[in-house]
Amino acid sequence: MEENKTHIANVQVEIQNLIKLWSGTKERQAKELLELSDKYRFLFSEIVKTYLKIGFKEWGLLGEWRQAIHKVEIAVSQKDHTELHETILQLRRLEKDYLLRGDVNYLDEIKTQLILLRRQIAGISDTETSGILKEINRYEKAFEQYLILQKKIGRTDKEGLQEDFAEVIDKMKPAIDHIYTEAKDANQKALHSLIVASIFIYFFGTGLGGTAFYFFARSITVRLTVLKNAVLNVGRGHLDTKLATDKRDEIGIVAEAFNKMTTDLNTITVSKNYGNYSAKKS
Repeated sequence: MEENKTHIANVQVEIQNLIKLWSGTKERQAKELLELSDKYRFLFSEIVKTYLKIGFKEWGLLGEWRQAIHKVEIAVSQKDHTELHETILQLRRLEKDYLLRGDVNYLDEIKTQLILLRRQIAGISDTETSGILKEINRYEKAFEQYLILQKKIGRTDKEGLQEDFAEVIDKMKPAIDHIYTEAKDANQKALHSLIVASIFIYFFGTGLGGTAFYFFARSITVRLTVLKNAVLNVGRGHLDTKLATDKRDEIGIVAEAFNKMTTDLNTITVSKNYGNYSAKKS
């Protein structure tokens, strides 16, 4: 971010020098480019600040809601309440589906699951109930704040700040190209700075859009792919298939349930085969 600020500041100084040298149409074009560079600097700063608030995995709003729901999952895992376990798993699945696909229809389903989850927990009479409900409220608040920031920044470069940022870059490119020619004979130093700026703007601007979200989504899809392959492996008859359960997150809980399922299936199969063998022997 600091490097970007330095590039833009240097470019603006050179544009101001051109404004002093030029008059008429050239001066107007240089002033327009200066205004665009101001918009670029502002939008870039807003996008970076918004991504920092959103965070990634264990920090920012993403970290906030992950920590909250993990505490709920840990507390619920210690209770013999099948429906409650299913509700939490469904909530996390809907959450991941929304993050990966961006379909707003998932949001209504998430709200429905949260209402159901609160109702089920309120029906449990113990000292931990209030603490669990507090973490659910923290989860919901963080998720709602995330949605606000996501709308502000836009899911793609056709929405929100990303759309504004892309428009400014699109306007800056032809303006810079035009001034290249004008500046050649007038100011070689300005030309060099503008070339550096245009290359930086092009590569950084086009790559900024979904970087943070890409890494978040990829961390989920890789582990889901492992889970899918394990399920397919069981379908082929490999009942001894196991998954690593070193992480205490939602996918880690599913992995534990998967391992228990394969263990139970293996036990049932062995018992059945032994029964058939005993029947034939007798």
